[in-house]
Amino acid sequence: NWLAQRAIDAAEQGDMAELHRLHEVLRQPFTDRDDDYASRPPEWGKRLEVSCSS
Repeated sequence: NWLAQRAIDAAEQGDMAELHRLHEVLRQPFTDRDDDYASRPPEWGKRLEVSCSS
């Protein structure tokens, strides 16, 4: 969820680069990664709550 929120926040500021990077990661879910897509969520990301109806 935090990866999506980070991409959304950047896109709302007019920066679509993070959205494009996330899209590429999701297109290849089994590729080993050394970047932050493979890391634990930051503290703010641990508090995210989402629902199917939101």
